[in-house]
Formats: sequence, structure tokens, C-alpha cells
Amino acid sequence: DLITSLAKVLVDLAYTGCYALSGEFFLPLTQQGACSSSVVLDRVLYPLLLVLPSSIRLSQCLRQYYDTRKRHPALTNSLKYLMTLSVTGLGVFHKEFSHRSAHEAISRYQLAWLTVYFASALYSFGWDVAMDWGLGDCTLARVHASAWRSELDRWRGVHVPSITREHSYNSAPSRRCSTGSGARV
Repeated sequence: DLITSLAKVLVDLAYTGCYALSGEFFLPLTQQGACSSSVVLDRVLYPLLLVLPSSIRLSQCLRQYYDTRKRHPALTNSLKYLMTLSVTGLGVFHKEFSHRSAHEAISRYQLAWLTVYFASALYSFGWDVAMDWGLGDCTLARVHASAWRSELDRWRGVHVPSITREHSYNSAPSRRCSTGSGARV
């Protein structure tokens, strides 16, 4: 999962490697540019570095579904990577998207790309908040609330930071989750 977040960093490292290993940094600025204008880097390596991490994660999610036959979280997580691949693939392999002048209208392709881009961003953000961070899980929130409560009981009246933590606990999302009896946690 970490490598998918670092895909753009991998591209930057590839450019840095080209720049350092080719000796281009020794040349005057007017003679530099071989790495930035390299067809191999621009058309092969960069797209591969941008698409490969999400492709690997997508295949891992599909393998998880194949092994467990549980649609959630395997297929719902794979949708996140499929949407990311759509945005990345369309952006990488369709270069003229970035070469539009200010007075030209947005084409259907560009509108479709922007729609997929925003849908992917919202889905990924929602997934991260609800699933990866656990902020949508009331059961998990109750466990954390119980741990906070025992910590606060131990330090109550001793430190001002404990009062601050109690306030943050009382305003936390876990407060909205109810127990089985209907009482608030």
C-alpha cells in the first residue's frame, strides 16, 4: 500500500538517477536536457513506474477475493485501485490533455477524465477514512473509548492535559456510536 502512495516519488527518483548517472549535472545548463527529453524515460519508464504499484495492489486485492470469496473488503478495495489506474492510465497515455490553451473548450475526453479523477479521489478518501483509519467503525470506536476512559480515570484531576483529552474524547466520533442498549458510549 505504501508504494502506491510513492509512485510519483519513484518517477522523480528515476529522473534523478538518470541525471546523476549520465553525468548531465556536470554540463552547463544550456547543454542539459537529455534526461527530461528522453523518449525511453517519458514513454516507457515513467508510465510503468506510475501504473505498476496500483496494478500490483489491484492484483493483490483480486487474489484476496479469489482466496476468501469475500466481496468486502477485497473487491471494494480493488475498485479503489481500478479507479486510480483509470486516472493514471488516461493521464499518462493521453498527453494532449495537458496541452490545451486557455481559450479552448474542454473536450469530452477531458471531461470524462476529470469526472473519473474526482470520483477516484472521493472514493479513495472515503476508503482511507472509513476503512484504513477505522473512523467509520463504531465497534472500534467503543474499544478506543473504553481505553481512553480507563486512562482518564487514572489521571483525572492530576493533569490539565487529561482534561484536554477528556474533552477530545467527548467530542470524538465514537460518541455518536451507540451500544446495544441504546446508551451512549
